[in-house]
Amino acid sequence: MKKYKFFTLNELVAANEIAKKRNYNRQLIDDIVDFPFDSLFPITLTLLHEHACGVKVDPHVRCMIGVPGGSAFIDCDMNLFNSLSETFI
Repeated sequence: MKKYKFFTLNELVAANEIAKKRNYNRQLIDDIVDFPFDSLFPITLTLLHEHACGVKVDPHVRCMIGVPGGSAFIDCDMNLFNSLSETFI
């Protein structure tokens, strides 16, 4: 078993709003709100990242997440990332 962090739908929407506001390179399309409210999105890969549109910014985490039908990437605020819950899969 491996421990994974995951987003709830509300956390994913919040992370995406921050990504838009800060002009992070990886954002999700607004269709994420169409997922079922109780959806969980496991983070399967992370990378520390420090740029937005070629400009150095505060560190944040690039996350590959599982979504229905595949995967997606989002750049996530460090504080939000650190607050995410974890589970064993």
